[in-house]
Order: sequence, then C-alpha cells, then structure tokens
Amino acid sequence: FGQWDVLVSATKSEDNTYLLGGYASTETLGRKTDNKGINDYIALKINHKGEMLWSKSIGGKDTDQLKGLTQTRDGGYILAGNSDSKKSDDKDRASIGGNDFWVVKLGEKNKQDEQRQLVEIYPNPTNQYTNIVISESYTTAKVEVFDMVGRKLQSKDLPYRTTPIDLQGYPPGVYIFKINIDNHIQDIKVIKKGSK
Repeated sequence: FGQWDVLVSATKSEDNTYLLGGYASTETLGRKTDNKGINDYIALKINHKGEMLWSKSIGGKDTDQLKGLTQTRDGGYILAGNSDSKKSDDKDRASIGGNDFWVVKLGEKNKQDEQRQLVEIYPNPTNQYTNIVISESYTTAKVEVFDMVGRKLQSKDLPYRTTPIDLQGYPPGVYIFKINIDNHIQDIKVIKKGSK
C-alpha cells in the first residue's frame, strides 16, 4: 500500500474471509484507494485465497494510525486509533492536542459490495418454492436449510447456477439458508408465508 505498512489487526470472519487493518505511509504503489496524509487508516478484506475483496483508506492531512478494528453486528466496521490531523479529508474536526483517540465507523456498504449479487434467493418471501441463483462460476456449491432453532431440515448440492428449493413441508416462518460456494459461506434468511 505504501512505502511502509504496519498491520495491527487480522481476524477471520465466519464467511471464511479475513479482515485486516493497519496504517500505511504516504507513498503509494497504486493499490491504495485514497491517500490523505502522512499515515492513513487502512482496512481491507481478503478471501481464503488471499485475494483482495475491498480496501478502504481513511485519514486527514497528518498522521492517523489505526490500532484496531472489528466488524459490528449490523455488518459495518469500527476502526479505532490515534490521529493528530487537523480538520481535513475524512476528519470532521481537528485534534484537540497532540494525538487524539479517533474512532470511525464504516457502513455496511463495504460488506454489501463484497457480497454483491454472489447469491440471490427469489422469491423471498415465498409460499412454497424459492430459487437460489449464483451469479459467478464455481466448482462446488451446497445449501443447508435450518429452522430458527438451528435444526438442519435439508441439505442439497447446487450443481446448477439456478436451483429450486422446496419448502412445502415446512410451517410458515423464517429459515436460514447456509450456502457454501467454494468454501465461501453466506447465510441468508428466507421467509415462508402461510398458504392463502
């Protein structure tokens, strides 16, 4: 990302991806999304193969050093560290004196970008059948359907990019479809309506 980079946090997510965080110096190598100042917060997500899914740099005109980051329950990310930047770029107020503690929340947008349209389920809600549509090529895919208590109700290979799933024998309610595509796992809630 820069002339020198410092990694301060690496965590594995349930979907078999990794959230990495740190800070990078000013001189970039063309992969950093933006450059603000001397050091910038850097957050990035990689898949199990080490391929970058997205990256984000955040900072003001001076030194901003990320000390930690975590994913929030709503799918966003909290980044925390030190900053001595004045009001500029991503900073909406100047540091009060020297290095201030600076917390930034990234919205769910980055997560949505990462998972955009990899899997769609429609119709949702449904009365009986729903279709799983996978938008990219893959080697293996499988779905497991769970009720809200966590009982596995069915398991099915997904040999085609569009596969129907029958929910006829289940009562109305919310079901979790755990979809595994080449070891990338995504949970999607599906609502089964009552028959009219």
